[in-house]
Amino acid sequence: MLIQSPQDIDFSKFDRLFTIGCSFTHWIWPTWADIIAKNYDIEHYNYGLPGQSNEYIFTMLSQITRKYHLTKTDLVMVMFTSWHRLTEYDSYEGARWSKSLKDSILDNNPLKEVSPTCWNWRSGPDLIAEQVLQQTYVSCDRGYAIRNYAIIDSISTIFERSRYTGAYMQSVDPRRQQLFDNTSLDTFKDDVHEMYKPLEHKQLGKAMYDILGYELNAHRWKSTLGTDATKKDYHPYPIDYYRYLTEIGFDFSEKTRRWVNFVMQIIRETDNPKTLEESKSWPYNYFPNHKIFPL
Repeated sequence: MLIQSPQDIDFSKFDRLFTIGCSFTHWIWPTWADIIAKNYDIEHYNYGLPGQSNEYIFTMLSQITRKYHLTKTDLVMVMFTSWHRLTEYDSYEGARWSKSLKDSILDNNPLKEVSPTCWNWRSGPDLIAEQVLQQTYVSCDRGYAIRNYAIIDSISTIFERSRYTGAYMQSVDPRRQQLFDNTSLDTFKDDVHEMYKPLEHKQLGKAMYDILGYELNAHRWKSTLGTDATKKDYHPYPIDYYRYLTEIGFDFSEKTRRWVNFVMQIIRETDNPKTLEESKSWPYNYFPNHKIFPL
């Protein structure tokens, strides 16, 4: 069953929450997925992975459906990522102490055993111009629109026909992808948008960046290499995710609001990501701690 409004989600009916997305779903601080799981105190499986595309989301939905035998007491929530992204799967990259794929091909030495982890998934550039420069070019922005609309339409149909309950959100509005990738040429796509127009009313409210704005305040991290350089982190803060979720209709407890403010205090007082990564009391990391993936 597909849910199209947060008010229609009765969390008391669900035993497990599965979330899938990119770094907007899993990051070094709590995201929308963690806030929802915290508020409703539900068993949470977060399969967000930084840098991944909507093809990854579609693939993981298929895998967790089979691995976890999803039923009517399960809720799957997706936040679709920006559209101009490439995803690759490389077992050799994820295998410890193994040769690279290139060397393995040259030696005709395939892996005899594979450990499914998040490290097998690799992401390419998410700017079209950068893909062209690196000769990893796959599609123009019209091509990406055709591909991603088809993925979202397919997932929407799967949710509508499934035994479990599903809901999805957009991080970036389909018609505003060029604001997230300013190297996009904004090729003619009106006919593509028109074909998939019915999807506009199937997501949970407006796209996240339509609410938060496309220029978020950047958190500054100190260099982890011992230099004076700083690195900007443009991911929404937990308080931004909280505002977005409440704006589209989620109702959170006062306890959750205080927790978000407490987490924000810790983040604002931290200027080195290693401080959080190495803290035993901080449960969040850039990459999933459950490194075992279905496949």
